[in-house]
Amino acid sequence: MKNLIFTTILFLTTIPFLSAQNVPENTLASVTEMTSLNATPAFEVQEIQQNTIAVLPTYFILEDNFNKSYSQRVQSYILDLLSRKRRKISVRPANQRKVNSALYKANLTPEDIHNMPVEDLCKMMGTEYIMVSEVTKIFEGMDEDTQFGATSNENGVAGAINKDQEKDYVTSTHIWIYDNNGEVVFEKTVRPFNIGAHIHFENEAWKGQVKNLVKKMPFYKRR
Repeated sequence: MKNLIFTTILFLTTIPFLSAQNVPENTLASVTEMTSLNATPAFEVQEIQQNTIAVLPTYFILEDNFNKSYSQRVQSYILDLLSRKRRKISVRPANQRKVNSALYKANLTPEDIHNMPVEDLCKMMGTEYIMVSEVTKIFEGMDEDTQFGATSNENGVAGAINKDQEKDYVTSTHIWIYDNNGEVVFEKTVRPFNIGAHIHFENEAWKGQVKNLVKKMPFYKRR
């Protein structure tokens, strides 16, 4: 009876070991990959091309919420600016569609992009540099524009007052550029100036801020 119990225990303890031995090697690797996927999304590694930069979609915060439409709009504006200034810029920007497709395939959210190691982003894009940008556009109040004019009626000429209201925003823009080793090669922020009276900025203030930052990049030739 004791021999039977011992044999049964030995058999039961041997099953997991035999099962592991019979599992194909690629299956075990797949389990490992699935575990790592929970931490970092899988992606296809590209060969790094020297003197290239991938401009990622901008992390655009409009009134405390991420705005996808503005995110790609700012990305397009930056790429257009780099294209128009290509004679003064020593790096070649990667194709926008290629960049966004790679992010889509990897199922990366805007938060994932900011948290993912830069080295992995460079491998994904195949570029030597990565540009990450952030724009915050905060509602500050209503801006009232009063215009005075004159109109004529049956009683003669009379004054007229026209009032237009529009939302007033304060915009800040931040750009980071990293190399494929994860090192910061450029970091700069442009914020609204406070000089004397309060200055009201137009709704597209980020455009001027982006231009200012691009001209300060180490790749930009000022002469």
